[in-house]
Amino acid sequence: MHRIVLMVSLSFLCFGCELTYEDNVRLLVKGTVILPDKQQVPELPIDVYAAGNFSGYPFIFAYGPSEDLDLMGTSNLNPNGEFNVTAISPENADEILMVINDQYRMEHNKDWPTVVFTQMEELDLKDYTYSIGPTPIKPIVESRLNIKRIENKTDSMYLSIRHNASFIRKNVIYDDGMNGQWPDRISTSLYPNVNQKTVVFRNIRHESIQVYFRLFNNGIKRETTLEIKFNQETNGYEIRI
Repeated sequence: MHRIVLMVSLSFLCFGCELTYEDNVRLLVKGTVILPDKQQVPELPIDVYAAGNFSGYPFIFAYGPSEDLDLMGTSNLNPNGEFNVTAISPENADEILMVINDQYRMEHNKDWPTVVFTQMEELDLKDYTYSIGPTPIKPIVESRLNIKRIENKTDSMYLSIRHNASFIRKNVIYDDGMNGQWPDRISTSLYPNVNQKTVVFRNIRHESIQVYFRLFNNGIKRETTLEIKFNQETNGYEIRI
């Protein structure tokens, strides 16, 4: 008897943990992507997801915590940088997400970042349509950091370089820009009397990087973290220590 009650309870619990959809109702998600320097628009994949949290114990998916995550519709950028995604309409979703160039899809283009648009459910829904304003996207390019040592030439130096060659997130309501926070990392070292070095990495074009460096000689002598902006004159990044 107890086993039957438990099975029935679990059935109701599982039923309550699923996203549900309106019958015969479709949504349209449309917008425009702006590329720098009139570059040719790549045919990047675009996916629209519904996410739901029901019991308060979400799982961790690639783009945030959720108990249930469903793909509602998919399309591609057209040659004009426009997109129109037809999606089924969720009844109980907590969040609607759109992902351009999903890094987990076979169609992912490694020369462009994955862009995740959050809080789309907060947009005004007019005629079953979500409209996203023009969104600039920059390509991922080979970049160089020139390290020049000015002082402490007999010390060893360790550097950790945080950059973004993969993923950015955009809140469509608060428009916080393309917030990536440097998800990728590489490191390098300069030994005593080595005063210059160039590090090559991939980064979203002209986006800033973060460099943590530590000087040590029989113990740590100095350490700090700096944000380095792209230098138009040298066509790269530079740090002088």
